[in-house]
Amino acid sequence: MSTEPAKQRTRSPISKALAVCLVVADSTEPLRLADLAQRTGMLPPTALRTVAELVEAGWVARDGSDRYLLGPALLKLARSPLHATSLAAMSRVALRWLADRLGLMANLQVLENFDTRIVAEIRSVRYARLVDREGERWPAHSTVAGIVLLSQLVEPERRRYLTELKSAESPEAAAALAELLSSVRAQVTHFDDTVDPLLAAMACPIVTPDEACHGAISIVGVRAEMADPDLRDRCEVRLRTACDALAQAINNPDVSLQGLLS
Repeated sequence: MSTEPAKQRTRSPISKALAVCLVVADSTEPLRLADLAQRTGMLPPTALRTVAELVEAGWVARDGSDRYLLGPALLKLARSPLHATSLAAMSRVALRWLADRLGLMANLQVLENFDTRIVAEIRSVRYARLVDREGERWPAHSTVAGIVLLSQLVEPERRRYLTELKSAESPEAAAALAELLSSVRAQVTHFDDTVDPLLAAMACPIVTPDEACHGAISIVGVRAEMADPDLRDRCEVRLRTACDALAQAINNPDVSLQGLLS
């Protein structure tokens, strides 16, 4: 006879699956099966059956230490077009703030199936004649913001991208990118003047307290201008401020982004 509490026995499989997904999403680190069982109130055998189905469907992923974290299906939901549209609308205040104070261009990029897409872009008066790139999409490793976004992926997703790059290009390209992603994740911001023959860019992720990365803001300028270390220092300070403010506004809808940046 089952010793599982009556309340747990009456929960539907869907309810149990959602409970596991929420617990995994709320955690700041991968969880053991015992952690999942305790936090969901399930018996370990029930938790094991539930999480096994979620792993098979891609909602939850299992790492090399038999711990559980967000799977590709949940990450895809987090990067849905509706999320990107809402984030783009919210970000324009921060992008305008950056463009006006630095006299450069600022854009917001998000991941879409391992590509990066510019979902919002604001240009200063000096850059107004440059081509509007909003809506453009490239392989993530080909843009500065894309590198930042890849660096913030959970390990299974990052490994999957590197595996695909290894097949599409070469083992050497995948190894070089893996090393770069580790460095960028540690530094948070990333600057590169080699991606484009004319322009250089610096990018920073928008990361909320739950360690979810919602996108990356990139500051873009002419390479010769961005070669000035003083300008790059100002860009980094402003960029971190804008990303932190956006993260606060996402985490707390009652917070005014304009107020945080004023």
